[in-house]
Amino acid sequence: DLEMLNQFKIKKIFHQAAISSTINENNKDVIRTNVNSFLSIIEIAKKNKCPLYYASSSAQYGNDNKPENIYGFSKMIMDNVAKSFQN
Repeated sequence: DLEMLNQFKIKKIFHQAAISSTINENNKDVIRTNVNSFLSIIEIAKKNKCPLYYASSSAQYGNDNKPENIYGFSKMIMDNVAKSFQN
């Protein structure tokens, strides 16, 4: 529960969770779980001024550098979000 984490002083975050199925067809669920949760975790990292480590995926590159499924697309979004918060 992300709200529970706000009660603690966090020194580091290692985030490796995601819906990783490449055949999942519930786009809303994958985006909500992978991207929106990642945004919440970034906010916790910012609040605690701690580093956030997360697992990217080669699934975002697919053919012609385009994701072939919603999982890869969600990881591409997460990488772009991470880059915008990098500093």
